[in-house]
Amino acid sequence: MTDQEKLSGQLTQVDASSKRASKIKPAILQLTDLDGHYIESGSTVEIVDFFVHGVADRPGPAQILDGGTLIANAQIDEHGRFKQVLLGQNLGVHAYTVRDESGRESSSWEVNIETDSVVIASVKGPDQKWIDSGSSTIHNELTFFGKGVRGQVVELLDNDIVLQLLKVNDSWHWHALLTGLKPGKHQFVARKLNGEESNHWHVEIEKPASLSIQFSYGEGNHQPINNGETTTQTEAVLVGTAKPYESGRILSDIHEGIVYKANEHGVFVAPVKGLVPGHSYRFVCRSESEPNRQSEPWAIKVASSKLPQP
Repeated sequence: MTDQEKLSGQLTQVDASSKRASKIKPAILQLTDLDGHYIESGSTVEIVDFFVHGVADRPGPAQILDGGTLIANAQIDEHGRFKQVLLGQNLGVHAYTVRDESGRESSSWEVNIETDSVVIASVKGPDQKWIDSGSSTIHNELTFFGKGVRGQVVELLDNDIVLQLLKVNDSWHWHALLTGLKPGKHQFVARKLNGEESNHWHVEIEKPASLSIQFSYGEGNHQPINNGETTTQTEAVLVGTAKPYESGRILSDIHEGIVYKANEHGVFVAPVKGLVPGHSYRFVCRSESEPNRQSEPWAIKVASSKLPQP
């Protein structure tokens, strides 16, 4: 046999081996709790947070599915392994699988989640951002999501005061919207009627920024215009403070309302055009979301004729 024939045979063997390896499906090796305790497939558990451990034949992205529905994205490392956390899983039966980028899917790892406990699972603000326990927020309107025994009634408390009675639905979930919460520290807890309490959820609600016009300046000369001062400018800019992303209108007795919207830092800049010489203006900000929230007035008088320029 020639060297070329030997090499050709070796390459054929390598190619066949590669093809066999490429046909290996990904697999879930084990499911564990967050402390690393093994959970056998087919088990019934009371926890809702897991790690999925698995393997595949090559590095790259992978998908974690539950009953065919994508629930998380994983990354297979250079050793062909992955470990993906699954948090806040719903009560009921789950069939977890992993699918690689070639579309090959593993066998399922099944677990049944049941609990007789009540849990606060998550909290969200009106901006749809999650609020972790122990954090702070400027919002006084919070939506709570929790879990419990279906059909049971639970109480939602704030600093030991019952705010709402809630019924757990057939999917073992409950939710509640709390509005008008006062600035300060809050300890929220869900409680079963037998007195059993959930985890505590601590949130500090910050005092909202005042709605105010802080200063103004002429659009043309960029010179400051203090509250109550006279200017020759017929266009000005009002700069003020509000809650982050708060919007509303700046009203005046003789001028059309001006829309303002604060940025993420609670600052707004509002140009005012069409000021008439010889008129006095009294501007007041009014919040769109809270009509009773308004600023102190800011007065500007426009001189009847332009003053000589220095």
